[in-house]
This record gives sequence, structure tokens and C-alpha cells, in this order.
Amino acid sequence: MMRSVLVGAMAVVLMAAGVACGGDGDDADSSPASTAAQDTATEDTDSSADDSSTNDSSTGDQPSGAASGGAGTLTLGDEVIELERARCFLEEQDAAAGGGKILFVGQGFGTLTDGTEFVLDISRYDEDSQFTGDDIKVDVGDFRSEDFYSWSVVADLGTIEQDGSTLRAEGLTFRHSEDGSEITGAFEVNC
Repeated sequence: MMRSVLVGAMAVVLMAAGVACGGDGDDADSSPASTAAQDTATEDTDSSADDSSTNDSSTGDQPSGAASGGAGTLTLGDEVIELERARCFLEEQDAAAGGGKILFVGQGFGTLTDGTEFVLDISRYDEDSQFTGDDIKVDVGDFRSEDFYSWSVVADLGTIEQDGSTLRAEGLTFRHSEDGSEITGAFEVNC
């Protein structure tokens, strides 16, 4: 319950950061499962831009939020799912609850083989945070629906590898929100 409150508070803080940096929060392709979470970063429309965590442009330093197509993969069990797009905010920010810092956040968006949309949410909380560690969650379906569920992993700080604007982890064990079942998994998100 506390983690859900934290994730909601984090989405509000990131949304405010996106608006302050020029993001308008509108996304024509928004998934019903993650409308609030999708407002966490501005969209990168210049495909030739350097999508690393530092962006040198003629307008000055820009935040590292980005959206892209063909943005990586999510593996759940034997199923490897292509992400349709991704967005990240790869800069440190104050955590809205629990103190400490959120070191980065990332999201990948895709569709399961049965046609259900999902959002992969990735966050790293520093050692001064009440929620220290790497938090990974896959929200499946419309959160307002009875069919909504999630797979989650709360891992040690440093489980997620950050290589420039790519976030990846493997050897994960996801736990189902409804029945507690577990499945192995991995991901790579290219922001």
C-alpha cells in the first residue's frame, strides 16, 4: 500500500517536472493503464538528437526525458515482447515520500500476445530513501478494470544496469499481484 502511494506521488512529481520543462502531458497514444504515469517525461520528436542522459542542444541543456519507437524488450518466462516505445527521466530528483532521491525512472510500453497493453515501470531509489533499491513493475491492462494485474520485482540497489540511455536487467523473478505466482524475466529499455 505504501509503495502504491509512493509510486502515485512520484508520478505527480515527475508530471510537474515534465510540465515545468515544456511537456504538456498530452499523448495521443496513451494507454489507459498508465495515463498518470505517462505524463512523467516530455516527448523527443527529433530522431537525430542524442538520447543520452545529457543533451547538448542549441536551446541549452534539456532534461533527459524521451519517447521512442522500437524501444527494447520485456521478457516474461519464455515470451519476449518488443516494446513499442519508451520514455525515461535519467536525472536525480527528490523522492516525494520517504526522503532520499530517485536516481532515474523509465517506462516501456507494449502489447502482450493476447492484445492486452502493458506498461513497464522502472525506478531506482538511493540509499537514503525509505524504499532503497530498484523497483520494477509491469502493469497489465486498464487499471480501472477487474482484469488489471501487475508483475513486480523489488531488487537490490544496482540490479538495473544503466548504460547511457539504456536500462536493462536480467535474472529477475516477478511476483503476480493477485495470486503471488512467480515468473522469471528480464528487460532492456532504450530511451
